[in-house]
Amino acid sequence: MRTLSESSSRNSKPRGGWNALHQSTKVSALLAGVLGLVGCAPEQQVPLEEDASSSSSASLRLGGSSLLHRYSFTAGGTDSVSAAHATLEGGATTANGSVLLSGAGAYVNLPITGTLASLHDATFEAWVTWDSASGQMWARIFDFNDGDLVKSLFLTPSNGRFDSGPKTHTPRFGITTQAISGEEQATSAAMFPTGALTHVAVTMDSIARVNRLYINGMQVAQTATPTALTPASLGTLANAWLGRSAYFADPFFKGSISEFRVHGAALSPNDVTGSYQAGPDAVFTPSVEYAVIDGRTDVAGMAADTTSVYWVEKRASGQVMKASLTTGRAQVLASNRDNPGAVTTDATSVYWVENGTALFKMPVNGGSITLLASGLSGIGQLVTDGAELFWTQGGSIVHMPVQGGTPAILYTTALAGPLAVDGHHLYWMEPDGTVVKAARPGGPAAYLWGASNATTGIASDGTDLFIAENSSPYDILRVPVGGAQSVPTFSVRYGSITSLAVGPNRVAWFDPSLGVILAKDK
Repeated sequence: MRTLSESSSRNSKPRGGWNALHQSTKVSALLAGVLGLVGCAPEQQVPLEEDASSSSSASLRLGGSSLLHRYSFTAGGTDSVSAAHATLEGGATTANGSVLLSGAGAYVNLPITGTLASLHDATFEAWVTWDSASGQMWARIFDFNDGDLVKSLFLTPSNGRFDSGPKTHTPRFGITTQAISGEEQATSAAMFPTGALTHVAVTMDSIARVNRLYINGMQVAQTATPTALTPASLGTLANAWLGRSAYFADPFFKGSISEFRVHGAALSPNDVTGSYQAGPDAVFTPSVEYAVIDGRTDVAGMAADTTSVYWVEKRASGQVMKASLTTGRAQVLASNRDNPGAVTTDATSVYWVENGTALFKMPVNGGSITLLASGLSGIGQLVTDGAELFWTQGGSIVHMPVQGGTPAILYTTALAGPLAVDGHHLYWMEPDGTVVKAARPGGPAAYLWGASNATTGIASDGTDLFIAENSSPYDILRVPVGGAQSVPTFSVRYGSITSLAVGPNRVAWFDPSLGVILAKDK
């Protein structure tokens, strides 16, 4: 993963929509086809539009915090990311945060073959302790296979030559759809460490067409010729194992595995090194911008929580949408809505405005839609603290319980811009561009940040206020809610910004010049 732009001037940034961004910046993760609709009622299963600038959406690769599965073996085979919990087979046990593999039939069975079938880019990483190389030729750290010795993707700490490789008894990664004769291999010249906790990672990059093997943060091998195969090339496999080979004559792995992770992206060398340095008990997350989902149009408001970003698309037959901040998997929560213009969310519900006159809500995972208020006029921004809804209406800030009720004016002011709320304050922009804050409920407004008529979004997490500036250099600023002399830049944008949201872990925004919703870890 790489930053989308290091330039501070829009004029120096490449143009041409998502295709230009995709060519200039590799943002690897799940195959764009994974962005299909999930969890929708039948009447809500409408297709996602394609970006007009992208004629080949199947080639797009969107990225982000790419971790899809994480097995730490602190509580059996628990997957702490996606709940694809593993089973321990053949006498495998866990102790002290590791799964113990005896070399005599013990292995881990992972229910992740569906994930593998969706991946074009991937990273597999593990922390392993290999007891001894004795009798372990062709033992497996992992082996994902069809059960027929034809299609497989595997990592062994000790290869036995075949086809290629600098020497035997060294680690090898291989992938094939034609048994041994068709393997694409990356074989190290150095032996795998024994008796010590060792970080091993394999990255599969379908754009660069190369697979790389890393030991303790250092690259030790890569495929010699451009690769053609990806995990998706193998289709839906029969097995995904740790410590066991598809071939009955190969030994079971003897040692322990302290952690195993699957990413839907080819991590960069720096990311692999960072993950190794962080260790098995801490997930390394690069603090870089990434594309959550592309091909979006008419985005008129955004919100975010721990796992997802929510937005509305304003048109006569508009949509209320959400997408996973991890995978980009998208869901239409409500379709055929009347010009939805703003959205907000709390732990249980998503709320939105239609045609500037009515407020609605529904569960965050979809379900029945409830009308909260109607007959209003000129509703603009909408935010919630989980107890109340706050919105701009003409020159006023209005509030109402999230369960519905009678709206009441909280502030009458010449409100000229965006609105934000956290557990303690409301924030808004005055006509001169000044951002002010007021203690809830109904405290006096106080100056927070200087004038900027280019501000198009503000969002607070209770510690910092994030401010989107829709003019060159298109910064997102980070201002402590207590006020500060300096205003650090949180992000320098590739293009324009028209919507901004903040969740517990990430900040998300919409760039209409790309038709892309982007995010960055805080």
